[in-house]
Parts: sequence; structure tokens; C-alpha cells
Amino acid sequence: REELNSKALIWLKEVESHYGRKPIVYSGASFIEDMLCEEIKSGYPIWVAHYDTDKPRCTRWHIWQFTDKAVVHGIDGHVDLNACPPDILNTI
Repeated sequence: REELNSKALIWLKEVESHYGRKPIVYSGASFIEDMLCEEIKSGYPIWVAHYDTDKPRCTRWHIWQFTDKAVVHGIDGHVDLNACPPDILNTI
């Protein structure tokens, strides 16, 4: 866990420095809550994948991918569907 977070922070800071914007961290709710350090969870926008629930397990998120079984006319097969607060562009 310590090595993962240390190396992830190096990458996140490098990407942020290069692009001038914080990258979004995408993962499943369990991984976010159980593995990511507080510096990542509180310092970067979180895009959480957590299906079959009324709300994601992780407490801090900016985008919530709540299904991978959505149907969109014109697209073959299932697609992911996400939710975010209306002011998302002001927060990331």
C-alpha cells in the first residue's frame, strides 16, 4: 500500500505539472477506500465505479460510474453510465 501510493503520487504530480491540471483518479470503490492514501483521496478528483448500490461506498467522489449495463440507442451492447453533480466543472 505504501509503495503503491508513493509511486501513484509521483505519477499524479508529474501529470499535473505537465498539463497544469489535476488528473482524475478512476477506480472501484473498495480499492479507493482500502488502498489509496488520504493525500490522493482528498487531493485529486475521484471517479468511482460502484454498481448495484444507491450510493458509492467511498465518501469523496466527483464522478460516480453506477452501472456498466446501460442501453444507449445506436450502440451495440451495454455501456457504462455515470453521474456527477451539476457543478462538476467548478470542482475539478
